[in-house]
Amino acid sequence: MAKTPRDFGRRSGTASRTFALFLIAAVVVALTPIGTNAYVQPPIYRSQGGVTEVVDPQNAANDVIRFTTTGTVSASVTRDLRAKNIQVEDMTNMISVKYFFLNKSCVAGSPRFQLNIDTHGALATTGTTVGNAFGQFGNVAFGGGCVLGQWVTEDKANLTTTGQVWDASQFGGGQALTWAQFVTFMQTTHPNHRVRACGVFDDSGTFTTAAQGTVYLDNTQCHDRVLEDALDVSPGTNDPF
Repeated sequence: MAKTPRDFGRRSGTASRTFALFLIAAVVVALTPIGTNAYVQPPIYRSQGGVTEVVDPQNAANDVIRFTTTGTVSASVTRDLRAKNIQVEDMTNMISVKYFFLNKSCVAGSPRFQLNIDTHGALATTGTTVGNAFGQFGNVAFGGGCVLGQWVTEDKANLTTTGQVWDASQFGGGQALTWAQFVTFMQTTHPNHRVRACGVFDDSGTFTTAAQGTVYLDNTQCHDRVLEDALDVSPGTNDPF
């Protein structure tokens, strides 16, 4: 019986193409970030005002965010949290920042974390039920005690901290609360509340010279995502603030 010749050339070409496609797929998977801090497109943080994506002043391999404020220019990075359907207590251990003050201080309430909250839990509405709570940088009420010229990391939502840096006055609470006191107040006084947004704001330069200047921010965290480089932020509105 005559044997049909095998077409080794065709089989080899098909196998090569298949192997090449496999390699490409493997590389794509390998380059795709995974985990809770994986990059999300489009970026989930938004920036406004005097915000620039730059390199760490002490390490050119590290991407950071720079706030530059003047008497007329403010700066902010924010995240919309309405889809999360969370309360203040759900953000425990999930509000933090690493900062480097170059030539300004953290007095007069800037920079600061800000939580936009609806006390009635109606996330799509605005009006008298919506207000802001403020978490000051540093270790005292209204800001202060920030070290200049070096990187400092602060956890602003730790239940054991004694720093009274949270201001809940827009909701009928105190202006100098620890995070634990703030959580207890909101759960007791406004049990149906929902957090609508979180961000870092720097606007005191418009009324005090001491608050004008430059601060670098890195690893800014609002709930379950960290703003760590240029892939995490893009210019945009501060809604729902």
